[in-house]
Amino acid sequence: MQKYKIITGCIVSVLMLATGVSFCQEEVPTGHITGVIYQEDGVTPRRNVTLEFQRVIRSDNNKKIEFEETYLSSTTGGDGIYVRKDLPVGEYMVQLKKGKRTVKLNKVDFFVRIYEDRTIQFSFTLLN
Repeated sequence: MQKYKIITGCIVSVLMLATGVSFCQEEVPTGHITGVIYQEDGVTPRRNVTLEFQRVIRSDNNKKIEFEETYLSSTTGGDGIYVRKDLPVGEYMVQLKKGKRTVKLNKVDFFVRIYEDRTIQFSFTLLN
């Protein structure tokens, strides 16, 4: 009985290889974003600010914007630096949060495009 189970398993494996069936997930191209967030004086690093990245989906010839529900995030350390590696390639709306409060840059949200195998550097000063 054990002999038949081994042979059956081998046959299934050979068939999967022959037909190109794979259980491995396809790799998604990614990029990175990093920068420094400063306090109002433009010199002092701003710590514990969370950046939330929400992927943008454009449709109807870029007239309609929708957002994926999944948020990816990064939080600044004591040096004000944030790093978010391996963001899937695409466009993201970025929101800043200090605790539970959303912080706006010039009272608007900003968007960033992530490119494959590239690191975007984006630093800024918060005025509040």
